[in-house]
Amino acid sequence: MNEEISRQNPRPPREPVFNPKAFEALPVIILVVGMAIIHAWVSYADIPAANAVYGNYAFIARDFWLGVSPFTSVSYALLHGSWMHFGFNAVAFFVLGSACWKLMGTARFLTFFVLTAFAGAVLFAMVRPQETTVLVGVSGVVFGLIAAIKRVDYRIRSLRGQDIRIPVLRFIGIIILFNLVIGFFPIDDGSGFAGASVAWEAHVGGFLFGWLITPWLVRFWPE
Repeated sequence: MNEEISRQNPRPPREPVFNPKAFEALPVIILVVGMAIIHAWVSYADIPAANAVYGNYAFIARDFWLGVSPFTSVSYALLHGSWMHFGFNAVAFFVLGSACWKLMGTARFLTFFVLTAFAGAVLFAMVRPQETTVLVGVSGVVFGLIAAIKRVDYRIRSLRGQDIRIPVLRFIGIIILFNLVIGFFPIDDGSGFAGASVAWEAHVGGFLFGWLITPWLVRFWPE
């Protein structure tokens, strides 16, 4: 009897421990691995060599306005100040980036990466035009990815007849307020960078620009 019931109602297959679909976003994986390799090299290089990397590829607001090394407004996103800094950013970037890559495809995702990194650097430079300490990290792009996912989500809700005006304003306000608050608290992540504080300007810049450009970069904007 038990055997007959088992045949009629087979158990659903278990989810595999290793899910290959989680690793389909090859460009995201390549970026994460690339950032890990860069940080590993910087971490174990001698001090002059490490300083040269940060000096040449990290973002410095004052240099930006002087027209020095404009490519650093994107390259800084590939650098990190410590393994803790890299770890938090890498996990968030992988999870959110994989979801956004499915919405955008490779070319548009990489365009999104460049534009949100650039927007984060520009807002940072606008707020701190004379800043000479370095800006590093992919978190501006991470906040752009958050914006992209929520923008698509709110679009779908709107098409279902929901009034999203207040939720959208609340969401944007919370993100900005959160970053303003954490920007006032120095964080010791072991990087050794100027008692570093969170670069909230880069977060907000990446978030706002990500929100703005998402409808033009997703492959299928819900209509």
